[in-house]
Amino acid sequence: MKRVSIKTKLIFFSSVLMAAVAIVLSWYFLTSASNLLHNELEKKGIEVVRNLSYTAREGILTKNLFKELNPLIEATMCDRDIVYVAVVDREGMVLVHSKPEETGKIYKDELTKRAFLSQKPACLKEAQGIITIGAVVEIGEKGTTPLEMTQEMEQEEKGPIGVILIGISLKNLYLKMNNILKISLPITIGLIIIGIIFAFLFSKRIIKPIISIAETSHAISNGDLTKRVEVKTHDEIGELAASFNQMTENLRDTLDKLEKSKREIEEESLELAIGLSEHFEVLRKVASGDLNVNAPLTSKNELLVKLGEVINHTIANLKIFADEVTVKKELDQIFNLTASAIRVIDTDFNVIKANERIARLIGSNNESLSGVKCYDQFKTDFCHTEQCPLKRILAGEEIIEGEIEHVMLSGEKIHCLFKAVPFCNQEGKIIGMFEDIRDITELKNLQREIQNTSMEMTRALSQHFEVLNKISHGDISEQAIEDSKIELIAELGQVINRTGRLITARIQELEAVNKELDAFTYSASHDLKEPLRGIQSFSQFILEDYADKLDDTGKDYLRRLSASANRMKSLIDDLLALSRISRIKNPYASVDTNKLVKEILKQLKPIIEEKNAKVEIDDELPFIYCDEVKIKQVFYNLISNAIKYNVQKPPKIEIGIEEQVVAGRTQSVFFVKDNGIGIEEKYFEEIFGIFKRLHQNNEYEGGTGIGLAIVKRVITDHGGKVWVQSPPGEGSTFYFSLPGKEEVTGNR
Repeated sequence: MKRVSIKTKLIFFSSVLMAAVAIVLSWYFLTSASNLLHNELEKKGIEVVRNLSYTAREGILTKNLFKELNPLIEATMCDRDIVYVAVVDREGMVLVHSKPEETGKIYKDELTKRAFLSQKPACLKEAQGIITIGAVVEIGEKGTTPLEMTQEMEQEEKGPIGVILIGISLKNLYLKMNNILKISLPITIGLIIIGIIFAFLFSKRIIKPIISIAETSHAISNGDLTKRVEVKTHDEIGELAASFNQMTENLRDTLDKLEKSKREIEEESLELAIGLSEHFEVLRKVASGDLNVNAPLTSKNELLVKLGEVINHTIANLKIFADEVTVKKELDQIFNLTASAIRVIDTDFNVIKANERIARLIGSNNESLSGVKCYDQFKTDFCHTEQCPLKRILAGEEIIEGEIEHVMLSGEKIHCLFKAVPFCNQEGKIIGMFEDIRDITELKNLQREIQNTSMEMTRALSQHFEVLNKISHGDISEQAIEDSKIELIAELGQVINRTGRLITARIQELEAVNKELDAFTYSASHDLKEPLRGIQSFSQFILEDYADKLDDTGKDYLRRLSASANRMKSLIDDLLALSRISRIKNPYASVDTNKLVKEILKQLKPIIEEKNAKVEIDDELPFIYCDEVKIKQVFYNLISNAIKYNVQKPPKIEIGIEEQVVAGRTQSVFFVKDNGIGIEEKYFEEIFGIFKRLHQNNEYEGGTGIGLAIVKRVITDHGGKVWVQSPPGEGSTFYFSLPGKEEVTGNR
């Protein structure tokens, strides 16, 4: 067997390998070219249906009502590779077709169903040299327009609303492949020959780097960008491999950046869509009249923020405008509804504005309220004089008030209350005046009526008071007026006259009763005291004549019987005195209380000397207008009690006068003060009762307990007040007040 050298084997195997490689590369090239062209057609079709699915939404929603889909179909059919285009709605009806005869048909075949079920544009079928590509059309996809978003909000459900179908012919693909084959066959043969030559020349050194580069290229074409050419030679192939690796790295970086940019664009698009939706909602509310909304300013998108600021600024201006309109309407309403007649006058005496009250005041219509001279509209005595309110305002006066008379067009004269203030511009310059005029004619008439009524009431009440005063003094000869025009005064006069008649009758009855009571009291006291005198006398006779026949017990009984009869006589005398206190009316006179008290002390001298009492009298005791007899009884009872109910050695009594507030006013108050046994506070009112004693009958020289009752009766009849103060262990002080002469005279 002939020996074959390694070189020959290498050349042979290299040649066979290169031939095989050339054939494989040619086949791979043709296959790749075919796939590439096929993929390009598919990508082209997918891009077409994607664009159509986006642009055909509104046409599908309107069922091609406005034929907006027809231009899309015509534009699409301009591509020579596309053989047909169809737009089908969700019910399967062909809305538009490149073949007019297909329009309106219902597609229920498997191909259409697959198109509706596909999530994205895809190749649905390849048959008879035609590729069918379909894409579903949905509402709610990213990147929708505001109009579509509005329709989406009005639509009850989201989802497919239709499908786009296109057919792409493979005829041109086949023609291109034939041309490529015709070109690639000679190239392949040439490459085989060249490969054999290169294999012969460069052998293993050339083949290995090329294979490495080919493998890397294939991996990269399949999307593996991590693959690198493993060639470390320092020749051109090594540089090519390094450049190829660098190109792959750059490609990978570029794709990463593109992916990142894509995500950022999608996020910005989503944010922009949401922001525009929010701004649109705000504008919709503003358009419906709701100005209490604001566009959000929290977006990171500067354009959205600026748009929000513009919307908010517009809303703020609309609010100001609305407020100004509202305020103007309210001011106009207030201006016309006010009770006063108001008008605004400029410095040339022209009426700029006037309310409806002016028309009623001057008796004119509303049409002549403005544009006339103020003195022609409402003429007064001040017009064309220096007292003109406008002239005075321009001279510097800030406010002018007064009453004026005005003669209306009907000739009626009315009284008005007038007020004027300056009307200034923004710089503070006086440009006119505000004038307020109020008709007070009715008020004036009412005032006159009130004055007349008041005068009549004063006269009538004065006469009534005089009659009442005389009645109070017992003079009922004069009658009150009963024929007054004022019903109340007339009724009051009738009541006074009836009261006078009733008082006369009651006085007469009381006088008769008092006479009978005096007679009865005298008779009763005489009849009651007669048996008591008998009891007392016989008791004394028995004690004197039969003393030797009675034991001590009998004598004690007789003494008690005599003392009881004597006490009974004192009670009858005191009751008689108390009953006469109010009935007997002594004449009032001016009395010197200092002299009066000294006379009482002379009467009480025996008991004063007996107890060695010290009595001090205020030298300032005044003259008083009173019933001298009764007031003397008051002082007598108080001073005698102060001496009687006193166990001190010696008893001290002080009689004086001091200023105190009684019944809300300052009065001169008499007092009798002692250093005796005192009185508990709970008995302060009780001690002024009839026969009220705080001790046994045999204590403190006895007594009937009627002395303080007489004091209270006398002071009360005089219109005064009596009371007691008794701090524990410090004795008692009895106070009493008496009215002045004027009060006594008025009350009597």
